[in-house]
Amino acid sequence: MNGQRSRSGSKTRAWFEGGQMPLQRRIPKFGFTNIFKQTYQVVNLNALQRIAGENKIDKVINLEELKNLG
Repeated sequence: MNGQRSRSGSKTRAWFEGGQMPLQRRIPKFGFTNIFKQTYQVVNLNALQRIAGENKIDKVINLEELKNLG
């Protein structure tokens, strides 16, 4: 029987697919999802100044108040 495996001592690698395009090159590459990604929301200083007002300097502005005011 002639062919690729006809000679003694000839071995093919486990991932060799007979000359066709290998599986790791046929499948397109995808990125990854970072599980530690942090999202930030921009808050401008003039918006904070408008919320607090110029006369109420000691007013505490927390996350809940920002969500209520939009």
